[in-house]
Amino acid sequence: FVSPYTDKWAKTHKDLRLWGDSHSLVSGRSGLWHREGDTFLHLSVVQPGGVLYGVTLFEFSGNELRRALAAKRATYSGDSWLLEDIRETRFAGDAVTNASATTRVWQSELTPRSLNFLVNEPNELALRSLDDYSRYLNAQGLDAAPFRLAFWQKCLQPLAVFSLVLVALSFVFGPLRSSTMGFRVFTGIVVGIAFQFAQNLLGPASLIYGFPPLLAVLLPIGVCTVGGLLMLSRSG
Repeated sequence: FVSPYTDKWAKTHKDLRLWGDSHSLVSGRSGLWHREGDTFLHLSVVQPGGVLYGVTLFEFSGNELRRALAAKRATYSGDSWLLEDIRETRFAGDAVTNASATTRVWQSELTPRSLNFLVNEPNELALRSLDDYSRYLNAQGLDAAPFRLAFWQKCLQPLAVFSLVLVALSFVFGPLRSSTMGFRVFTGIVVGIAFQFAQNLLGPASLIYGFPPLLAVLLPIGVCTVGGLLMLSRSG
């Protein structure tokens, strides 16, 4: 229980000492990777308000690396980033050229708001944020399935609760009403565990095998709803 928090605390302070800043971090992990078109971006430290440390850009043309750029710091202003303390290497056939600069403007669709999506787990984001970031990832040609899955899980949570309530009512007014209380409680626990297991299994399976996240969320809800209605229909 304590270990994840102490690990994060230790990594946060390591990053701060490495990059020489003392402000609070949005993420204390070992960095973030992001793709924007043919450019792959690595961020060592992300801070609130649009401040980055350890920015590395890898620009490809097809399968060939064309440019590698490293900046110690980047700040967001207006609609662009200002890179600071830059080292750049360009590759053109067999020729390799190196350059450096104090500052440079970097145009990118990445914003401080979208960075908040990157440093938070999908289940920590609000519905609006999940939908916005899913659209952003789709526009970049990236996989948005984890965020769509979290979106549908949050959006359909009331239906999930309703389906379980329906099953519980069927235990009271359905064929099991003549059973002992202990048996009904035991059956309810089994159904609840099975429902949770199905949710935990189908969600990741949809990401691995590529079927729609909406289907993964709806299937356990649908089974519970249909089962509850069938049992209630036999109450007479």
